[in-house]
Amino acid sequence: MENEAMKMGYTVLIGSADENASKFDLLAHLFQEQQVEGLILAPVEGCENTIQTMDALGVPFVLVDRYIKGKKLSSVRINNRTISKAIAQHFVSKSKQFPLVVSYETKLKHLSERREGFMKCFDGKIEEVKVSKDYIAKDIWDGLSTYWKSGSSYPDCIYFTSNKLAFEGLKFLLTHHRELIDEIEIVAFDNSIIYEMYPGNVYYVQQPLEDIAFNTLSILQRQIDNGLKLHEEVKLDAKLVLDKMEFF
Repeated sequence: MENEAMKMGYTVLIGSADENASKFDLLAHLFQEQQVEGLILAPVEGCENTIQTMDALGVPFVLVDRYIKGKKLSSVRINNRTISKAIAQHFVSKSKQFPLVVSYETKLKHLSERREGFMKCFDGKIEEVKVSKDYIAKDIWDGLSTYWKSGSSYPDCIYFTSNKLAFEGLKFLLTHHRELIDEIEIVAFDNSIIYEMYPGNVYYVQQPLEDIAFNTLSILQRQIDNGLKLHEEVKLDAKLVLDKMEFF
């Protein structure tokens, strides 16, 4: 995003809300006070009032990666349902019968769509571990431990709906079920050297980051140049990568 902005002659100031609505509100108002020309926002849970206020004030902004259901706001994101359906179809094509999905307990639509798109493709029951964003490690280790102790058949495929969830899940498998690593196929979001170091099969969703950056900044630039609050929505396709990238 920063490199694309520089091509357009902009300097980017970055602030992280750490998935906290109060911090999101503070940063949004801070950047407004600094009289930035426009904002690129990744909404967090509970930030709707802040965004609605900025929209009412005519502040140029684009939501990236996420969106708010039922609101006409400019946004650029991937089609999470479509890629999650593709993951499920891949598992079905490999004759996987015991799927497990590890997802966030959240109201954020882009994350819930990943879960829903995956689960709708299986006729039978899908086991699920839900995780709080505030207790990722604890919830994953507790949830997976409970799942294995329940006497259920161990999963032959696992879908982690974010890379942070995958990192903790892989650590759990390496620690407690190393003997099953070759029998469990895994798909997670975004590539990472951690996936490469894992001895089993970890495939990943590749998001079109350059296209996301270009579309986001193009929409924002049109808002700034025209002085109008244009509402444009762009959905991009992600790709399921079924081979490992060499980091070394």
